[in-house]
Formats: sequence, structure tokens, C-alpha cells
Amino acid sequence: MKNYRKYYSLTAISKLFTAILLLCLFFGAMPAKAWQTAANQRIEQIRKRDTQITAVDSFGNPVPGISMQAEQISSHFKFGTCIANSPIRNNNIYRNFIINNFEWAVCENDTKWGANEPQRYNVTYANADYIYNWCNDNGIKMRGHTIFWEQLNSEFPDWVRNLSYATYPTPSDLLDAVNSRIDSAVAHFAGKYSDWDVNNEMLSDNFFASRLGIAGIAHMFNRSKAVNPSGGVYMNEYSGNSFGGYDSGPYVTKANQLIAQGATIDGFGIQAHLAENVAFDPQRYYNNVLEPLAVFGKPILATEFDASHTNATSSADNIENFLRICFSHPNVEGVIFWGFMEGQMWRNNAHHITSSGELTARGIRYQSLRNEWSTEHTDYMDIDGQVAFRGFHGTYEITLYSPGQPTEIHEIELLPGEGTATFIIQTDLSSPVPDETPPTPNPMTWASVPTATSSSKITMTATTATDSESPPVQYYFECTNDPSKSSSWQSSTTYIAEGLTPLTEYTFRVKARDSYLTPNETGWSGTASATTLEPPTNVEIIGDWATGTSHTKRSGYSRALVFIAHGESNTASTLTSVTYGGQAMTKIISVTTGTSGFRNQTEAFILDEAGIAAATSGTFNPTWSGSMSSTGYTSVFLSNVNQADIVGATASNSTTGSGATITTDAPLATNEGDMVIVGVTNGNVGSYTLNNSFIEGADHTFGGTTGGTAAGGYKNATGAAETPSATYIGTSNRQAIIGLVVQTGAIVDEPPANPTGLTATAGNNLVSLDWDDNTEPDLAGYDVYRSEIQGSGYSKINASVVIDSDYIDYTAENWNTYYYVVKAVDIGSNESGYSNEASATPDFQNCDDVIAGGYGFVSDLTGNCYVDTEDLAIIVQ
Repeated sequence: MKNYRKYYSLTAISKLFTAILLLCLFFGAMPAKAWQTAANQRIEQIRKRDTQITAVDSFGNPVPGISMQAEQISSHFKFGTCIANSPIRNNNIYRNFIINNFEWAVCENDTKWGANEPQRYNVTYANADYIYNWCNDNGIKMRGHTIFWEQLNSEFPDWVRNLSYATYPTPSDLLDAVNSRIDSAVAHFAGKYSDWDVNNEMLSDNFFASRLGIAGIAHMFNRSKAVNPSGGVYMNEYSGNSFGGYDSGPYVTKANQLIAQGATIDGFGIQAHLAENVAFDPQRYYNNVLEPLAVFGKPILATEFDASHTNATSSADNIENFLRICFSHPNVEGVIFWGFMEGQMWRNNAHHITSSGELTARGIRYQSLRNEWSTEHTDYMDIDGQVAFRGFHGTYEITLYSPGQPTEIHEIELLPGEGTATFIIQTDLSSPVPDETPPTPNPMTWASVPTATSSSKITMTATTATDSESPPVQYYFECTNDPSKSSSWQSSTTYIAEGLTPLTEYTFRVKARDSYLTPNETGWSGTASATTLEPPTNVEIIGDWATGTSHTKRSGYSRALVFIAHGESNTASTLTSVTYGGQAMTKIISVTTGTSGFRNQTEAFILDEAGIAAATSGTFNPTWSGSMSSTGYTSVFLSNVNQADIVGATASNSTTGSGATITTDAPLATNEGDMVIVGVTNGNVGSYTLNNSFIEGADHTFGGTTGGTAAGGYKNATGAAETPSATYIGTSNRQAIIGLVVQTGAIVDEPPANPTGLTATAGNNLVSLDWDDNTEPDLAGYDVYRSEIQGSGYSKINASVVIDSDYIDYTAENWNTYYYVVKAVDIGSNESGYSNEASATPDFQNCDDVIAGGYGFVSDLTGNCYVDTEDLAIIVQ
């Protein structure tokens, strides 16, 4: 809604003013439409097109039944980057990222006048030619930046500064140099560059404009167009569209001045360097930057985009919001990033990849958007030899396949336009012979019948089926007494039914199908049943096999225990097996390391959640801290443990003397589930001191030499103080003790505590949330929920888990009241309950934002964001 004025006769004032007030109250109370929703709707309309592909033989007859895959390999929208000379020559990571992520490029500095003609008549395009040739070899299109630059800087040729000048069209040395520059650069890259930025940043500097006049600037555009009529000539500015600017008014004025001088202008470049560490406002940019420039009816290109922000996630948000709002505008033809790699960009904190090539949150978000805005479609040609789909504009590879025949690959260009785009592809393929044979075996059979593996899971495997005519084969597992536990059609022969009720019988059967146009299915297998196990609570386990000490399994853990034996000796004294309930526990690791002929053995054994020996071959990668010697070693800490769900602890330790004294200066285990091994050598000569070693309630045993003491926090599972046992294994004098055994496993029935202290602060089309940090050791982050109904109807609004205890809801709409709650999430994906509820009603924060957003009242003639007597007085006057 735009502000405007109308004048009426005095006889209509009373009726008019009443109507205006009612309308303003009505429209003022309506919430603004969410910009994302509107943008996505525009994207669907302006960036995609219905498409029909017909396969015909050499006689023009349709070829039905063949498989067609349409995969978009490039976008019609220009996604690009600037390229610097040094890294493109020397850095493979830099080159590969360009090839895999961009289809357009521009030289960062190597086509500026100072680089091309550092001394008068000494013209070189060597670096620019190298970049162009590399891009051309890799299918990357290019544009030119920049023929002239109004700013006196390091890229400006010194010899031009003092040339004599006169207002155009009066001849002068400066005009001769300008003409020579145009004739040389534009001609050199004619047919190579799609367009040029003709004169850069005329709104902020005026070297040429102050000497040649506005007519001289118009001459630059017209001569550039004359030298290469098929190439575009663009204005390029940062004022009003970069560094927090949301006003293209001066840009429009400058364009009109040039057009009035007869200048040819083919498009408008917006540099779009976003303000540092500030949230980008996409709707305001759309209204106040893009829309005013769009009135010329010419292409708009974001020529130098970057989003500098010290918070990588916030930077990624700004990238997404900028790209989405530009992609949704019909006049915007592309976005060129001003670099992408750490250490190779003009601005810091804007890079997509680190110097070593690791993706940042920015790069991940950019790639995610590219995936969102590309199309892949697979189908079979119907009876008329046709496949229809709706796809994003761009280049597609069309792969045609028919069993037993060579695969064909064709290419099409899906361009913008009205109506359905139709493509006829002539193929040498013939329709496949109709397949009426299902896979074998038929009916389907079991490779392994359903078997309960826990209180909530049943695992089963179908016989591997074969089908030579229409591969691959898919499998469907049906739970006959609870259809909600059935699988979908899947390629794997194994199905794990999860989320089952303990001590409950479930019955399954399985069938298979091929991949023909109308799939052929086998018959059902016979049914087979399994009963889920009893939940694993209070399982008695052996804690220290040297002393026979036992502990009770703590509830809430999915695995019973990992046993560790730790030995150092001239001769091996390792444990080869441990039994539980008469069943041997499977050794999953044996690590040996050491010096001076001494060995450090570590054996790990694991029970699964049912108390049965686990036959896993899990990867176990110990991280060893401290030194090895014949007289002692420091504590050993294990980390990077997969499948056993164990996390390592850290501590500061020291060894002294032949007795190998060990002192812990910090808690060894800070969380339940931590596992630490502490050992001393030389039989019972050594001594140890453990300070604040274990948290209360952590199950453990400790075996060691005589004389050991434990202080502060060394407690058993019930919280009572416990004295370590004085035992060790083996017969050698230099013998390690059994270390600590801490009950381990993922907590399955103890979700994180509910977050507290949630507050909500309203902004302009956003709400900022903040809450207290949760202290759970296995915390993964938070999920944020929102509703427009107090106390109910919450829906999650974050796409991925929120790491920090704050969040900004950019999808909020002004004048709507929102109610928020937060849940904590652990590494096992268990959620806490809701936090306290907090609410906020976003709206414009000041009158300037209201006016700039185009939401002012039509009758607010004074511009103070109120309809008051001052406005009435203007109408009366």
C-alpha cells in the first residue's frame, strides 16, 4: 500500500474523514503477509514451467514404456562468483568449488582499467584471458567488470588522473583515453562476456562525470554498445542497496538522467554487500530497492553479493533471505557472490568454505538452496511416449533407458515462457518387451524370520529376490496385526520394526516386486511371529571380575556395561572372555601399545540391552594421554568410541617416582556414562589419590594397589562412600590394576530437563527468543515451538536443532500475537517437556520503518504514522 494524497470539496470532508478513519483502522489491524510465503509463490510461478517430453522413433512414432530421467545440470538464473587471478592458477580447492557450485563468473580485478593498461598504450589482458579460458573450458559463462570506475583507488590507472579534459563532446585527452579503453576492452571480450558494468559507482564518486559531464557518461554507454551490439551495458551501484541501505531512489534518478541524455542502458547492477552483523530485511529490500528499479522493465543483477556476519548461522540466514527474495523477483536475473573462500575475499566472515575446503554454515545453506531450486524427475513414457513434469528453468540431461539396450543421454534447455514447453526427442531405443513375470522366489520366502532384539524392536530379513527383466527389486513387510508397524516398499531385504510394545506378539509376512512400468508382485511369504522382550531394568551385572564385586544396572541405559581390563607387563596377562549369566561376552577390541618391552593391553566387552552378549565389531579408537615408561604411566582416557555410546572424560594427571603415584587434579568422570581407566604399576608399591573422581550415582568399580585413598565424591551407585578394592591381575611385578568400569549407554528414558527462563521480544516482522542454558551433559540443543493460540497448538519452527539458547523467528508477521515454548533435545533425540510460555506481538518499531515498509496510512498526510487532526486540517485547507 503506497501513500498518496487526494483533495476533495469541503462538502465531502466529514464523510471522507470518517471513511478514511474506518479504513485505516481496518487495514492497520491486518497482519502483513509473510514474505517467505509470497516469495515462494512467486518463485513457483516465475522460475518454473510445465514441461512435456515425447520420445519418438525415426519415423516419428511414439516409443512408450522406456524409462526417462530428467536431471537439471544448470540454472537459467545466474548463480556466480568473482574470480581472483592467484587462487584460480594455484589452488585446486578454489577451482573445484567454482566448478561444482557456480555457472557464472566475473574477474574480481583483472578487467579493471588499472590492471589492463597500467601505463598508457601498454595494454594487457593476460590474466583476464587466463581466467576466461579456464571458465570456458569448464562451462562457466562470464560477464565484464568494470570498464570505468569513478573512484580514484589502487585500481585506477595513475596516468589517467592528470589528462586534460573538457565537457563532452568537446575533444580532450581524457575523452581520447576513454574511447580507446572502450574500443580495446569491449572489442577484446566481444562474444566472450555477456555484458559489462560500464561505469562503476557513479552515485558515490565522480571523476569522469565531473570532467566529461553527464553527456560524457551517456557516451560511454552508447560507444560500448556500438562496439559490441550483442553485449549488454549495465549500471552498477552500491549506494542504497548495500551496507544496510534500502533506498534505490537516487539510483533511479541517475538512470533517468542518463536516459534523458540518450544513453542505452540494458540492465542494473546492485552490489548488495549486506550490512555486517545485522539481520537482512528481505521484504523491505523487495519494496524499496528491487521494485523501484523494476519500473524500467530491464534485468536486475546482484553483481557483488556477500553477507558478512561473525555468527556463521546468522550469515547463512542472510544469504538465504537475500537469495530467496531476489529469486522471487521477476526482473532479477542472477546473483554473483563477491568471493566464497576464506582468505580469498574482500570481506571477512562471509566465506562458504574454509581455506582447507571445509563447508561453513553459509556454504551448506547455499548448496541447500541450489538443491531446493533444481529439478530431478524420473518416470516411464506413457502410451503416447510422453512424460510431463514441472521444472525450474535451466539445462537438463535427459537419460533414456530400455532394458537390454544402450542408454541414451540428450540435453534440453527449459527456458521461461508461456504455456507448456514441449520437447520431441528422437531415440534409437525401442519399447521394452512387456514384463509379466514377478521376481523369484515366488511366493516370497524368509531368509531369517522375525526375531525380537529388544523390548521395542523386531528384526527380519527376506530372501534376496532376483529379476532380470525389470530390476531392481523392492520388498514390502506387512505387520498383519498392527498395520502401522508395516514397512514401505524398500530396496533393503532387512526390515527393523521399531517403536513396538514390550512383551507383545507381532506377526509379519513379506512380498517383493520388480520395477516394470506396472510392477509385478510375488505372492506373500508365510507368516511368522515374534514377541518383544521385557524391558531391561535392574539387570545385575558383574562389575569387577577380579574380585567378583557386583553392581545393579542403572535404569535408563540401553546397554548394560562395557568391561575394560588394563594391563602392563613383560608377559601378556589379558582377559580373553568374560561371562554373564553363563553366556560369553564378545570382545570387541584389543589394543596393545607401549615402550621398552612393556605392553599396555585394553580389552572391551559389551552386553546389549537384553543382557545378551553383543556380537558387534564396533570401532574403538582410544586416545591415550600421558607417557609410557618402565616405572609408571599416567591415566588413560578413552574417546571416539562408536557403538558403545561411551564418551571420554578429561583430567590433569601426573606420574612421579618408581611407585608411579597418580594424582587427579580434576574430576575424572563428570557425567554419567563417562568411562575412565586409572592405573598404577609396580604391583603394590605404588600409591594413588583420587580427588572428586566420580559424580554421585555413577556405577563403577576400582581395583588398585594397597594404600590407595579416595577423597571427595568417590561414591557408589547409591551415593554412599566406597573404599576401592586392593586387587590387581596377573603375576608380574610390574602389573597394572583393573581400572574403572563405569556403566555406559545412551539414556533412553531420562529426557533433558525442561528449559526455563524463556522470554520473547518483539521486533519488526520478527521475535527474538532467549532462555536459560540447560546443563545436561548429553544435550544436543533445542527445538522451538510456536502457536497463535495461548497454551496449545504448538508447531516446531526451527529446521535443525538450535545449538545456542537464543533464537530469532524471522517468519513472524507484524501485528500477530505468537506464543512460544522451547524443548531441550539430547543426543539420542529425546525431547524434554515444554518450557514456560512466552508471547510477543511483532510490529514496526518506529515511524520510519512503517513508511519505508510501505505500510503507512493513506490518510497520514503529515507522515507521523498517525491519522490525527493535523491531517484533517490539511484536507480542510
